[in-house]
Amino acid sequence: MRYSLQGFEALLAEVGHPHLQLPRVVHVAGTNGKGSTCAYITQGLVSLGYTVGTYASPHVWSYCERLQWNGVPIAQDHFVSLFDQVSWAVGRATEFELLTMMAFLAFQSVDVAVIEVGIGGRLDATNVVSSAVSVITPVGIDHMAILGPDLASIAKEKAGIIRQAPVLSATQDPLVTSVIMGVAQRQGVSCEVVPPWPLLPPAFVMRGDYQRQNAALAHRVVEAVVATPVSPLALAPAALPCRLSAQPYGNGTVWFDVAHNAHGLQALLAGFSTDTPLCLWVGVLAQKDVAAFVAVLKSRRWQHVGVYAPDEGWHPPAAFEGVAESIHHWQALPTWVSGTVLVTGSFYWMAHAWESVARWGSQ
Repeated sequence: MRYSLQGFEALLAEVGHPHLQLPRVVHVAGTNGKGSTCAYITQGLVSLGYTVGTYASPHVWSYCERLQWNGVPIAQDHFVSLFDQVSWAVGRATEFELLTMMAFLAFQSVDVAVIEVGIGGRLDATNVVSSAVSVITPVGIDHMAILGPDLASIAKEKAGIIRQAPVLSATQDPLVTSVIMGVAQRQGVSCEVVPPWPLLPPAFVMRGDYQRQNAALAHRVVEAVVATPVSPLALAPAALPCRLSAQPYGNGTVWFDVAHNAHGLQALLAGFSTDTPLCLWVGVLAQKDVAAFVAVLKSRRWQHVGVYAPDEGWHPPAAFEGVAESIHHWQALPTWVSGTVLVTGSFYWMAHAWESVARWGSQ
């Protein structure tokens, strides 16, 4: 990967500066909740009759999920056609830069483009757009090797998307809020902090206590874009895979959620009663700070833990020592699963986990 804009703008020039021809852009940065917030924004605008292009990452099932038209992943042949238009840049651009160029080309005729930052903000490939609204979802510790060693450094990178557009931010750690407010003030733009809703309306498809903040922020963004009051229920149908998604298994339920860092995991577990016995199935990429992740896991009792670690690119079961008395390799799941199971960690194994549970449940 390359966390730099150097060279990317030159590549964009070779395809006619498509980022400069986009319609209204909603630019979304943050550590956690970006995908859900983008989905809620998209659904809210689509419900009001707008045509919306959404660029999101990473994906669970298919690369087509990264480029959406009115909340629906584009067709595979459309994806291939877009790739053909940028394939000349293979070897010169990173994968993320190629996908970003494809998004810019795909969204020329939409009413609103919702663009999710990949990593950070200041030097992310998406930070060439001219946005109508800058959005910052909850910020926490992640990608420290790239964004900096502490929360203030990371917040500064996220706030790097703030330029000429008004800012809407989730409720943050006070240090993060201070950084965001400071950048907005220096840029001469307004900054509004949006608190979470007390409750998520029952009609909302995506559940999870953490969605109260994502939905509240997205709702405020939609109102800012359309400049009129909007019913919160306009956002209700929004759905993404593996955001507290459930599958029945035996006499229990398996819950899937892409909480891939300590900050996201803490928000996820807040929605589960400490009285509820849980089994854990987890996969964490080796590049992630597993110590912080494990520290959050140790805040509650787990019946069993299964660890997905197919190769050296993943943290091994030994990294989760002390989380539970019984720690297994993930393939042992069918022999010990019972009651409520939480499957979490990296995006990059959720599809495999989902398909495995579905297969074992049908046997």
